[in-house]
Amino acid sequence: VNKEKLHEWMHRLNEWDPHLFTLSHIPAWIHTYFSRFKRKVVIAKMAKEPALASKYHLKLHRAYASDDMMKDTEALEANISQLGRLLDMAEEQLTTTQYLVGDTFTMADAMFLPILGLIELLGVYKEYIKKRKNISSYWARVKHRPSYHVVIGRCFGGLSKYKTFLTTFISVGLRDITKRY
Repeated sequence: VNKEKLHEWMHRLNEWDPHLFTLSHIPAWIHTYFSRFKRKVVIAKMAKEPALASKYHLKLHRAYASDDMMKDTEALEANISQLGRLLDMAEEQLTTTQYLVGDTFTMADAMFLPILGLIELLGVYKEYIKKRKNISSYWARVKHRPSYHVVIGRCFGGLSKYKTFLTTFISVGLRDITKRY
């Protein structure tokens, strides 16, 4: 394995911010609901642990910044454009190799799988993956790996993704109603 290429791919994959992409592809009411809950949790923890208030204040600041990110259309467009370039580079690389760095599954592939999984989970598979023939076949191939089923597939494959969302939504809803943060 070419370590220099491996590090290049890992760096490229790490540069992209999936948080911003996710926020731009979920309904606003879901983001608003969970964001408000997260802020309540942080405020409650801050009140319980005054010694850690400065740490919780940073978390609260990040939660509000997340809301502001949704309003920054330039940043959202730049993030989507960056993902497109990343996928185009992967598409080109996969014309000559089976995986991102060669014919062996590497850490770069392990970092790429959650990105592809997120794209599928958010329901934008056709727009980002399906139109790229090499990534489509790569994605189909890696989804058959046992490690995929252990780490990603068990939570987000088939009906499991709806079960995961529904369980989370119910749990957060109950905690919000009972004020148990």
